[in-house]
Amino acid sequence: MKHVILIVLILGASFVLQAQEKELTRKEKKAKIEAEKKEKVKQLISDKTWRFNADRMLPSNGPSKTLVTDYRVDLLSDKIESYLPFFGRAYKAEYGSTNSPLDFKGEIDSYNIQDWKKGGWIVNFNVKNKSDFMQFTFTIASSGSATLSVNSTDRAHISYQGEITEIEKDKKEK
Repeated sequence: MKHVILIVLILGASFVLQAQEKELTRKEKKAKIEAEKKEKVKQLISDKTWRFNADRMLPSNGPSKTLVTDYRVDLLSDKIESYLPFFGRAYKAEYGSTNSPLDFKGEIDSYNIQDWKKGGWIVNFNVKNKSDFMQFTFTIASSGSATLSVNSTDRAHISYQGEITEIEKDKKEK
């Protein structure tokens, strides 16, 4: 009798566990991953602490160029660290400078987030670099892919394509 009760309990427990552990379909798994990614990107943007990794540059004149080095823009609350190349026309340039005008650290002015009708966000802010005033506009998809458009008073418009990621912890603490 003991064996019969034990077998019934084991079978009952296995049916209960099997009902609870319903396997997600491939579509459901993909939707869950996309929802988690969207929530993570949304949180990074609202925290104002994220990194844009550029992998393609689109100058206003000339062909686009694939970027193979580590070019990025780091947003750290109210500060920006930009490490981007520039190809294009300069209306006013610093004499003898060999650095990119988009390689600088500065303070962010008027950070603004808008919902994008295609399911992402548009982030705008202004930065002053020496005598140059720049407007950065990020168009960010819910998947994390993004386009950066930079308008400057001293240079021609330029755009970059890449993705939004989290900044390493040691960088956040500085």
